[in-house]
Amino acid sequence: MANTYDIGDRVRCSVTFATVKGTSTDPTTITVIVKGPTDSDTYVYGSGATVVKADTGDYYVDLDPDEAGFWCTTWSGTGTLIASEHSYFQVRRAC
Repeated sequence: MANTYDIGDRVRCSVTFATVKGTSTDPTTITVIVKGPTDSDTYVYGSGATVVKADTGDYYVDLDPDEAGFWCTTWSGTGTLIASEHSYFQVRRAC
């Protein structure tokens, strides 16, 4: 079940990249695609401050959703570790 937020909430979306044995690992390239109800944005770690590295293999992006509806994030790692992770959340319409 997706978490629910209100317009105006800051939403932290995070990911942990790890090997099959559970060792946190940094992929060579990290991309996150954020899809909102009507558009999408793509962010790449190292290209601006949007994607933040918290620790080895741990990354996050803080989002300020401005539309009610269903949101999705897709994280992709390539190079030294190839992996993908999806997460979802819902934003409520204001009263």
